[in-house]
Amino acid sequence: KDCILSYYANGWNKPIWLFGDSYFNCTSSARWTSYLTKNGHDNYMLNGYVGRNSAAALLSLKTELQYATPKEIIWCMGMNDADNEEINKSWIETIDELIEICKSNNIILVLATIPTCPAFNNDYKNEYVKNSGYRYIDFAQSVGAYENIEWYSGMLEDGEQRIHPTPSGALALY
Repeated sequence: KDCILSYYANGWNKPIWLFGDSYFNCTSSARWTSYLTKNGHDNYMLNGYVGRNSAAALLSLKTELQYATPKEIIWCMGMNDADNEEINKSWIETIDELIEICKSNNIILVLATIPTCPAFNNDYKNEYVKNSGYRYIDFAQSVGAYENIEWYSGMLEDGEQRIHPTPSGALALY
């Protein structure tokens, strides 16, 4: 009853903003972003939410741009925007809008490939990223997940979902 809830975000003044989903976690050794923290990197703002799709991440970005503008955005979105027989329409619409936002705000955009896994095909998005002309991080290649639902040995979690990396997979992504 007598409490105060406060929130402080110190990332808005950072030059690099990273956007992601459940692959982002600063404490789990099974997430590549934990190695950023463990290795003392602090020049970024990390914006990641479990289960989030690209459209939701873009909404987050638009809100944050009301307070600051980064020099660079690293966009690691797409696992929750699975491709089917073609590139995910919502994902490509989001990317188109993101590109325009970055151009109009003089922000460097870095894209990322998204590993294909048993639950989600990301091959069409990955082809787009690789052919976009933008600099990109090749996460799919780092774990052997192009057109292959079986990642390199020991890098994909066991269990029912098989979506997330193991600590070895996270280190490869890092």
